Amino acid sequence: MSFTIDQRDQDQIVGLQYEETEDGRRWYGLRIWDRPSIPIADMVDDFTRVRAMPDGPDKTAAWKALSEKYPSPERLFAGKLPDGSVVVGLRDSRGKMRIRLSIGSDDRPQIELMDEKGNTVWSASGPAAECSTGTP
Repeated sequence: MSFTIDQRDQDQIVGLQYEETEDGRRWYGLRIWDRPSIPIADMVDDFTRVRAMPDGPDKTAAWKALSEKYPSPERLFAGKLPDGSVVVGLRDSRGKMRIRLSIGSDDRPQIELMDEKGNTVWSASGPAAECSTGTP
């Protein structure tokens, strides 16, 4: 299930999404994407041509070329994952994860900074949060 907002003459740029698998695993959250300034109608012929190609290395290469020609990276995800953790993930202009804030299903908070290849260059984590009432 999803509620999305499209960029004018383009695909979705903001989405509230929920997905559940047959085995009951689910994720949900807010997503934000960057889309090209090219109207989606101008891209349809390219995508139709590649979809019609037989599966194999040529089709894989054609999809990669289209993703470079019409980049549409996800830039932000904030939500709950199937493992029970909650996360805010920020990606760079190429869609590579660069900052990840999370609280695991064990209530342990973590912050990670990644380089352009996705390698963690800095991280910090704390003890599991204690449940409390009242003001901090």
